[in-house]
Amino acid sequence: MNVFKNYFIKDIDESMDIYVIQYGEEECRPGHYFGPYVREKHILHYVYSGKGIFQVGGKTYHLTKGQAFLIFPNQLIFYKADEHEPWVYRWVEFGGKRIDTFLKCANLSEENPIYTEKEPYYAGEVLKNILDEGEMSNFKAIGWFYLFADALSYENKKSYTPQEEYVKKAVAYIKSHYIEKINIIELANFIGIDRSYLSRLFHQYEGVSIKRFIYNYRMEVSKIFLKNSSLSIGEISRSVGYPDPMDFSKAFKKAFGVSPTDWRKNNN
Repeated sequence: MNVFKNYFIKDIDESMDIYVIQYGEEECRPGHYFGPYVREKHILHYVYSGKGIFQVGGKTYHLTKGQAFLIFPNQLIFYKADEHEPWVYRWVEFGGKRIDTFLKCANLSEENPIYTEKEPYYAGEVLKNILDEGEMSNFKAIGWFYLFADALSYENKKSYTPQEEYVKKAVAYIKSHYIEKINIIELANFIGIDRSYLSRLFHQYEGVSIKRFIYNYRMEVSKIFLKNSSLSIGEISRSVGYPDPMDFSKAFKKAFGVSPTDWRKNNN
């Protein structure tokens, strides 16, 4: 029997640039399949383990861990778990006026519906975090979706040298753990290199220190939540790694010259 979780957004606003309809996960039994079927909206499935196939437009795609397949509206599709190593996947269904921009950034199209991510699987980690949140409001789901879109676009940049790969892993770790207290020694141990060496490489390729990058990223994420959610300042503060809302407000004003409350008023 399949293990299945599914969450629906109750307060969808279809006038928004991007909105989330539902998200969930499924641990499939061997040979479990879905279809042939036609969807009304876009839905992306991300594979966490196991294997399976996705069929669309007369083509068959074989997928495994770190890959995703995108279903477009009004396409006849079919997908099936492997008989011996059935997949576990998470999905998100979405709509909106700016879907084309998101798809372009992720290099996804009807001709290329497959996304492939390498370790450390940043996009997969973000989607996992969305599922771990459980039920949420439309605005909060949108905030998470923008982070997921950012993660998908991150993979489609270029080939990396070993040094760039270290920095890429550090960036991915930060973007997946920014809600937590990030220790630079633990970050270096996670990547497997010396702390001082990581710090030098990071500054060389990112142009800022690791500490500054964490600060900048938290501030940018907080703007997404301020603009696209109805979360309180305290909730946003905790969502970007600041247990104390006063510390968050001071950090935000230092970055942007205005308080979070005033920034929200001026940008909504």
